Amino acid sequence: MKTLLLALLLILLPVLAQATPECTGTTHTITTASTAVLAASDVPGGRQRLLIQNTGAVEVFCTIGATATATNGFLLGRSEAWSEVSTQGPNGVLTPIPSGAVNCITASSTSTVVACDW
Repeated sequence: MKTLLLALLLILLPVLAQATPECTGTTHTITTASTAVLAASDVPGGRQRLLIQNTGAVEVFCTIGATATATNGFLLGRSEAWSEVSTQGPNGVLTPIPSGAVNCITASSTSTVVACDW
């Protein structure tokens, strides 16, 4: 039994020792025109995590893979965030987050969002 546990530890140790990717968000000014805040993902296997935070004072609407308008997308109020994490299905296959470009817009005025994906 000790041999089996030692073998499993030696196999898993490189996986457990991998560094966790860091998110160094980029800040974007959002106006009444659809603004790209993240390009389409080129991460092998697809986007694993996504974070968009509205740090401005005006509501924003954000979409993945489509032009944002003031009537579609996810509504983010002041200080709200949109976070997505890929999930593993019952068959063990990882379901990535859609890899399209992320676009945001305001209905009026300007706001600011911070965005990152990895």
